[in-house]
Amino acid sequence: MNKLTVSGAALGSLLLASPVFAHHDRGYDYARVVSAEPIVRQVRVSEPRDECFEEPVRERTAYRGHPNPGAMLIGGIIGGVIGHQFGGGHGRDVATAAGAVIGAHAGATHGRHYDEVDDRTVYRTRCRTTYRTHRQARVEGYDVTYRYHGRLYHTRMPYDPGERIKVRVDVAPVDYDDLD
Repeated sequence: MNKLTVSGAALGSLLLASPVFAHHDRGYDYARVVSAEPIVRQVRVSEPRDECFEEPVRERTAYRGHPNPGAMLIGGIIGGVIGHQFGGGHGRDVATAAGAVIGAHAGATHGRHYDEVDDRTVYRTRCRTTYRTHRQARVEGYDVTYRYHGRLYHTRMPYDPGERIKVRVDVAPVDYDDLD
């Protein structure tokens, strides 16, 4: 029984010292990267940018004229003379007064018809968004070749792995029916 215990302990020590089983409990090891070639694709990129410019705009400002006192006075006199032609006695006085008021109002209104208009050109800043399109090279990933236990392997990765790559180590029994 003592020989069996010593043999088992020796066999176990050899298995644990073997490089294949050194990381068996974790199932991972590292392999040396031979090459990592970037996979480059050309893409169209559209960038917005604002274009601003000065645009001429016609601006019109109207100013109402002030009542013309001379036109008001002359209108009142003419209205009074015309009103004086109608009626008699006290009615003539009323017609003269009404004519003077109506004439003064007509003269004032006539004076306001001469409004001043100021036309001028002003410049206003206008902006619009335009898009500039150009082509750009983008790295989509890396074609990686690595060596593990003397054999070359190939994979595609989204990043450059550097000098070494983590690999999964799997040990499985051989199916003896497939050996024939």
